[in-house]
Amino acid sequence: MLAVADSDSYLKWAACLLGDLPPGGTAELVVVRTPIAPSPEQIAAAVGGLEPPPVISARSVRRLAERTRPDVVLVACTGPVVDVLVADVLGDLRPRPVFVSGLPGISVPATEKAWLFRSGCDLFVVHSERFFNHIKPTQQLSP
Repeated sequence: MLAVADSDSYLKWAACLLGDLPPGGTAELVVVRTPIAPSPEQIAAAVGGLEPPPVISARSVRRLAERTRPDVVLVACTGPVVDVLVADVLGDLRPRPVFVSGLPGISVPATEKAWLFRSGCDLFVVHSERFFNHIKPTQQLSP
């Protein structure tokens, strides 16, 4: 799995999700360079005692994905960044990974924009039964 975060809250969310993975899997965490990228202090706090993830460009994210060929890409980013990464930067990878996204913290109800920006993703992680129950059974991320 490759996890890409773009901000402090999404980095914390990604690090938490990766920390809950079962043993035996491999996961790599990176921060994509954006104007809202977390500071080195925020990065260190988000990952606890683990090695801080590198802050890299979107092109470097692409090269990393080409080199490592992840089965899953967790796009733990704000909506516009999810859209660009999935549609433009990583969308034509072969074999195509499963794209996973979500919203950190309490986000009920998710806005229509939040859904639309993530419409290229295959899976949307929810963090509570309340959030899950808020989603209509027929609601899908793809248009």
